[in-house]
Amino acid sequence: MLLFRSTTLARLDGVEQTALILGVSLSPYAFSHWGYFGCFVFRVVGGLVAIFYLMMVCPEIEAKRKISSDSRDIILNHENGEVLAADKESYLKKYIVSPFIFALEVLRKPRASSTKRLLYLQIFNCTLYWFVMEEQNMLYFYMARRFDGFDGTDFALYTMTIKIAGIVGLLFVIPLLSKAAGLHESAIMLVLTSLTSVSLLSSAFPNSLYPAFYVTRLIGFLRPATMSLARSLLARSVDGVNEIGRIYAVTGFISAIVTVFSYPCYRFLYDSTATYFPQAILVMAGSLSSLTVVFNGFLYWQRDHIGTP
Repeated sequence: MLLFRSTTLARLDGVEQTALILGVSLSPYAFSHWGYFGCFVFRVVGGLVAIFYLMMVCPEIEAKRKISSDSRDIILNHENGEVLAADKESYLKKYIVSPFIFALEVLRKPRASSTKRLLYLQIFNCTLYWFVMEEQNMLYFYMARRFDGFDGTDFALYTMTIKIAGIVGLLFVIPLLSKAAGLHESAIMLVLTSLTSVSLLSSAFPNSLYPAFYVTRLIGFLRPATMSLARSLLARSVDGVNEIGRIYAVTGFISAIVTVFSYPCYRFLYDSTATYFPQAILVMAGSLSSLTVVFNGFLYWQRDHIGTP
């Protein structure tokens, strides 16, 4: 097992955030020259390049190659140009349904009762993390209504500022807390979620963009490290590399499901309160984040039962 997994994951997220800053910095220029359609095409092309890079550059282990070969053989097994029903069912079951069930079985595996409770609590925490993150997708609408003259360029500048602060946290502060200070992931998560909650709740009050709103949002500069630390903490609660991949798959599934419901909740709340209290979305996000502070406090108290790095 990797001793400083949280540091490694945080640094990887830091590299991702750096690339995101580059994209955000170019977005006003791209929009002014190409409009919505051009930006959409640019994003699609960027995604295709990323897929090509993963397929052609990143190495693949031999076992995975065999799985890909078997999958291709099933698809090509056809009669009169159509895949046989039995083969199609076998493909869906073997490569879609069974892996999904296999991933969920990590939650049912017999473990010490205290370890299993803490594992479930961490998964619930991840659900709250993803729900709270959706607040960021509504932030532009809030800022445009709250601050006079606010436009897309102002939002790009704000996003770049927040991302730069987040990169500092990911690349320097998290490794410092993990390696130099030797803090347990649950302790770092307690600090992180506390700062995030204060940032979200306090950002509901400023009437000016500079400097008040910026300052309140920068309080939560460690927020981009949330999921890297959460994944590192989850890895302590399972056994072996195979279970780490499975528990990560579970959290990925949860993130996909939560996103479906979280945005409509924020949208409905904002539309209902925009005329008299648009800050409601920030208060809701901050309140839910405050719950994670309580849960992370409990995880830190029970850290000896979570497991080893």
